Parts: sequence; structure tokens; C-alpha cells
Amino acid sequence: MERSRLEAVGAEYPHLRGLFLGPLGIVVIASGLGNMEWGPFRHPLVVPVIYLAAALACLPIAYFYQHSYGNVRMSRNAQIRGAVALVVCVPVLIASSIVDYRLELPIWGFLGSWAVLMLASYAFSAGLKIHHKVIWGAALIASLVPLWGGLSPDLKSNLGLVAAGIGVMITGIFDHLLLVRTFDSVARSGVEA
Repeated sequence: MERSRLEAVGAEYPHLRGLFLGPLGIVVIASGLGNMEWGPFRHPLVVPVIYLAAALACLPIAYFYQHSYGNVRMSRNAQIRGAVALVVCVPVLIASSIVDYRLELPIWGFLGSWAVLMLASYAFSAGLKIHHKVIWGAALIASLVPLWGGLSPDLKSNLGLVAAGIGVMITGIFDHLLLVRTFDSVARSGVEA
């Protein structure tokens, strides 16, 4: 395998550390369930405890990635693209949620905008992989089916968080598997850094 392939793998590495998406997905799901005050989420301390546990879960994940794959510093351009994506995505997601809530659309605007932003984020950073297209494309298609108008705006927004959290976790699993397969193939090819 050529050194250029190894460098390309290294450039994608920060975006494919999918195990971090597990705790993030749990935080997103807990936010939706907490907003709905569903079951044990009625208690005001449940969501903050879940946030803390998710943050603590990132420590062994970071250790695993550091010791299993090392550390790759993203290029300045990649860091700028990531910052721009974050600065653009957060307000768009908030605005789409407000519009979806106020207009009571028959489509699932929040989930649709989350799906578009996930697709754009990956396209803008590491490049869209087939699993990104399948997971977030399916979420986008489901959000555009005009079946969601009968739900209350609160329920629709919070179920959107739950669905998005599940999608984030599934994406993380596939990102991690792609990382493992890619680095394994690089290691077997005998490329030295």
C-alpha cells in the first residue's frame, strides 16, 4: 500500500472514531426523553447524571483510540471546515426545530434537518461513506413522508431527538467498524509511517 493511502486514512481517522458517537447518541436520546418527562426521566437529576456518565464514558474510549491507533492531528483546513460546519449546523438545527414546532408541519422537520446536517457534515469533513448515505438518507426520507402532522409539536421534536440519537449511535458503530477495517488493511500491507 502506498504512503499516500496511509495519509488518506490518517486524514479520515478523527472523523471515524465512532465509539464517541455512542455517548453522544445517549445524550441526545436522554435529552428527548427528559423533555418528554418519560418514565424515570421525570426526575430532574436523571438527565444530568446521564450527561455526566456519557462524558465519563468518553475517557476510556479516548484511551482505547489513543493506544490502539495513535493520534493524528487534523490539518488546519480540516479544523477550519469542522468549525465552520459546527457554526452553521447548530443554528440551522435550532431554526428548523422552531419552524417545525410553530408551523406544525405534516413532515418531521427536525429529523429531516438533522439528517441533512449529518450528511453535509460528513460530506464536508471525511467524505460520505455508504453507511452515512443509508442511515441519514433513510432518516431524511422518513422525515419527508407526510404522516407526522398528527403528533403534538413537543412530541414530534422530542421523538426527533430520540430518532436522531439512535441514528448517531448506529452511525458510530459503522464508523468504528470502517476505521478498524481500514487500519487493519493498512497494517497488513506493511506500510511504515
